[in-house]
Amino acid sequence: MLQIAVELGSGTECVARMANLTEIMNRMRAIIDERERALDNLKLVLNNLENLAATLSADELLAFEKSLNSHDSVKKVFEPKRQRGIVPPAEVAAAAKTVLLNARRPMRRGELVFELEKIGIPLAGKDKNKNIGTILWRHKNEFIQIDNLGYWLKGVPLEGIYTPQE
Repeated sequence: MLQIAVELGSGTECVARMANLTEIMNRMRAIIDERERALDNLKLVLNNLENLAATLSADELLAFEKSLNSHDSVKKVFEPKRQRGIVPPAEVAAAAKTVLLNARRPMRRGELVFELEKIGIPLAGKDKNKNIGTILWRHKNEFIQIDNLGYWLKGVPLEGIYTPQE
């Protein structure tokens, strides 16, 4: 379930938030359309295979099944693709910045995942903690990892904990 947190503020802030929401909904629609096309293709292939199976003898059907199992291209059709996020990594990183600034303290990956999902940022993958860690690592020019505390914003001082080097 997608949860969207809307904060009322100035008119431009609401417009910006609605633009992000509209963009997310458009991406979701595009994903649904893509999956529906793939499903239609699979149904067509299944129908063709059923028609073929009806015309083959038992021996011919067995030989055909063996030949299918030996082709990597056929196997790839049935292997699930890696799940990708609906929200691009750059937007996840921007949202993580906001979460950290609002919290005014470093956060571990699990805390960030919880807070991001709480504000409606969906994260993909079996291990969402690893996912957010990878995203922040790839944005290492914007984030640092403070030992035993978690992630913080590079260049933003944190009294008694982190002083940016100049």
